[in-house]
Amino acid sequence: RRTYLLNNSEISKSSPTIFSVTQDNTNPFPGDSVFINATVEDANQVELMVTISEYSTFFNSIEMFDDGLHDDENANDNIYGALVPFVSNGDNVKYYVRARNNDAVIMEPRKAEREFFQYTIGSLPLAGSVPTINEINYNSSDNFDPEDWVEIYNPSDSIFNMSQWVLKDEADDHIYFIPEGTTLEPNEFLILCRDTILFKDHFPNVDYYVGNLDFGLSGGGELIRLYNNNGIIMDSLTYDDDNPWPPEPDGDGPTLELINPFSDNGLYSNWSPSIGNGTPGAQNSNYLGDIQHNTSPEEFRLYQNYPNPFNPQTTIMYYLPQKSEISLIIYDAIGREVRSLDSGVKNSGYHTLSWDSKDNYGKSVSTGIYIYQLQTEKYIKNNKMILIK
Repeated sequence: RRTYLLNNSEISKSSPTIFSVTQDNTNPFPGDSVFINATVEDANQVELMVTISEYSTFFNSIEMFDDGLHDDENANDNIYGALVPFVSNGDNVKYYVRARNNDAVIMEPRKAEREFFQYTIGSLPLAGSVPTINEINYNSSDNFDPEDWVEIYNPSDSIFNMSQWVLKDEADDHIYFIPEGTTLEPNEFLILCRDTILFKDHFPNVDYYVGNLDFGLSGGGELIRLYNNNGIIMDSLTYDDDNPWPPEPDGDGPTLELINPFSDNGLYSNWSPSIGNGTPGAQNSNYLGDIQHNTSPEEFRLYQNYPNPFNPQTTIMYYLPQKSEISLIIYDAIGREVRSLDSGVKNSGYHTLSWDSKDNYGKSVSTGIYIYQLQTEKYIKNNKMILIK
């Protein structure tokens, strides 16, 4: 019988094996190339299934090659490569890998097309430098239901005009525009509500909220995105109700709280369930310590501008560990001064500035590479940025 089973053509069939799937550029800028690699054995065809559609059934098939010419290392080494065809700012790219031979078809992730790998094109700003998704109520309990809401917090020292900023979930046609005239002061909270009446009934002491969202948040986890009024993505995360994400916010009453607004809110380890029914409009109940003491670097820092590339405005952030006299100057590619953006004695802490791509005389500059330089009595640092039009 054993011999019969081993020789039976149906029973002895073997499927391909997908050992790994990797992405070479995990934080691509608009226009950047992104290659996907898959290590696969026993396959006669490997495909990258990819889409930017909000509907999970519309995936395009891109052939993956093991020829040494598609960022796939060496030919015939079982490492396959393919180039993602989407490069526009804000595109949310979803993909999985499908491998087949004469016997079977297999996919990674195994539950594709309901599960997939994904990323968003565009430079996400430094955590703590722009308004941040800070608390999420995605599935209320039956006995305390203010409907879905998202808290946006401004941890920076800048005032943000939030007019026409956009909140989206996983579906690109689920869009909420923040009303005109909405601003966010430093350390201020703004609540985006599915139902403002229900929210106010449950949180009568919270005054700064807007709505109504015409879409709800998934109880099973999904992508949430925040864009500024130029369509540049400012914050993005995918929460879940399965391990390792905390399960309590999924119908038990607590919300999902970011433990520190200077931490990466894309990581599950930086979130926890709230105490009680959440803290909209106030410091999170599980907030960890003094931000400035816990998260501030001990050295001078000049951070990469965002967005980059940009048109016509970008933001530059620097950090001073002590009160210092500084100069922040923008130069063109051959070293000529274009704009003196900041100077003088500044207090310790984070400082955020905007450049509108104009020179010292108020004239718009041409496209190209620019250098911005922070100089103090103890520190000098240059970074590159690219203006596109």
